[in-house]
Amino acid sequence: MTEAGAAPALGSPGQDRPVLGAVLELVATSCPDTLVSWMEAAGGDEHIAVSAPKDSSLQPVSLPLGEQLDLVWSSRGQLRSLSVVLTSIQDGPTPCWHLRPVGVVRRGQRRQAVRAPMTVPVHLGLQPARIRGTTFDLSEGGLRCVLEVERRSGNSADAGKVVAEPAPGVGEVVRLTTLLPDLTISCRAEITRHYPRTDGRLELSARFIGLTEHEQDAIRARVFARLRQLRQRGLL
Repeated sequence: MTEAGAAPALGSPGQDRPVLGAVLELVATSCPDTLVSWMEAAGGDEHIAVSAPKDSSLQPVSLPLGEQLDLVWSSRGQLRSLSVVLTSIQDGPTPCWHLRPVGVVRRGQRRQAVRAPMTVPVHLGLQPARIRGTTFDLSEGGLRCVLEVERRSGNSADAGKVVAEPAPGVGEVVRLTTLLPDLTISCRAEITRHYPRTDGRLELSARFIGLTEHEQDAIRARVFARLRQLRQRGLL
């Protein structure tokens, strides 16, 4: 049934509804960004309580009651999705959104990749002209990082000199290697944006090209684990 009748049964936790504490993606009809939230409680088949999401500036997101959203979560390596309606907002130390299911659980689709703050080494280009740097954040779709655009010359006659490595321009496709603690991802990437800095380093965003579904899932799992870790520390 839809809004006028009983809510659809959610079934068992995990496959047919998120488990408590699960990282969630909320895709709202009126909001272009994918919002990150966490599963707080399920009141039988009547409603789901999720943590009130914040935007990239950690400010509370405001949506009108009655807004329809897609609730997306990961279960057994697959994405699941459920259409819901925002029915009420609970204020307090842990603000929550109450959502009422209005559809059936279906296979989820990737929309906008969720990012997590993450600091890991990154290499741009190939040896010997490789540029080293560090990520600010990471998603299955790409990353934002800062690069040391100066490197030591490999020419013995110029030993000790520091020369500038040509900075990749927006739209340029480069080889990008991301070194996670337990996973190395090496692929082509498109430079999508530069950010101004005053310290001589290069800050940019890049979009991954040609990742396999397995690699995307592996990055996504680590992103969600990082989000859970930050929440446990009270940083999200």
